[in-house]
Amino acid sequence: MFVLMQIAGLDEVLRDVGKLQQNLRNKIVKRALRAVAKPFIDDAKALAPKDTKALTFSLGQVVRQYGGGRVTFMAIGPRRGKGFERVKRYPARTGSKGKTIKERKVLRRPVRYAHMMEKGTKHLRPRPFLHPAWMKNKGKIDQKLASLIWDQVRLAVANINPRTFRSGY
Repeated sequence: MFVLMQIAGLDEVLRDVGKLQQNLRNKIVKRALRAVAKPFIDDAKALAPKDTKALTFSLGQVVRQYGGGRVTFMAIGPRRGKGFERVKRYPARTGSKGKTIKERKVLRRPVRYAHMMEKGTKHLRPRPFLHPAWMKNKGKIDQKLASLIWDQVRLAVANINPRTFRSGY
């Protein structure tokens, strides 16, 4: 699921953020996005299928910035490398030459099947967990994001040493 948001009323806050140094500005935006994502992720984990708990464990967020911090991107969903589950397949049997073939363990990666759990397939009914969590939290996200950024900007401006502050950033 891809959601593009533009938040009304955030322009004036972002103008003030633009006056801060670039690295401080990037930290403020990342911190606010992570804080806003936490309730959404908690709700998604509560709604995720609990068959193996691997999918629940793999849910998280990644925040990336591009163009020197001009574009901030946050992805929420199953993360690669998290929530592996070992599944036993092929029970022990005797091979063609009389040797015993042991069980083979296979890793299931939630990032590969999460979309099928969310939307369903021809043979699997949908078991949505991200969309209901988004619908529950989307009204709160824009207000909370604006207030968190504004609070962080106020704290940053109060702590800036006039000698180290360079305008133009």
